[in-house]
Amino acid sequence: MSPAYWVYLVMAVTILFNALKAFSRFRLWRIDAAREKLETALKELVDPRLTHAQMRAVPAERVTSAPERRAAAEAIMERLVELRARCQRQTSSLVTPMGDEMFYRYQQSLIDEAATTVGALLQRSSSPTIRPTSPAAPSSREFKN
Repeated sequence: MSPAYWVYLVMAVTILFNALKAFSRFRLWRIDAAREKLETALKELVDPRLTHAQMRAVPAERVTSAPERRAAAEAIMERLVELRARCQRQTSSLVTPMGDEMFYRYQQSLIDEAATTVGALLQRSSSPTIRPTSPAAPSSREFKN
């Protein structure tokens, strides 16, 4: 092969790798946009000014008291789980250049934080309140005689 063909081959490989990197960045951008949209919906559900740690401290009754608000929180949780699975698939994709999986893992950590917040709100709202028994209440053993 003549040296001119080697130059063409190197240029073609370079263009291929640059196209793969651009495609990977595009997919990462779409994941980030979807995550931001879900986090905005979550903040509108609770309070737009709060951080994730502050949202976890909000009483669950205030957030998921109405059935439509609870359904919205469950929908956000489902979409976060789907988004995390999509991000995980793209992390291990052949199209993702070496080193770029760090960006996907960062997105996964942000998705996990939002999912933890929604999960905490849903779990607290669905757990039954445990009422402590009074010490003066008779036990069931006293009535068996």
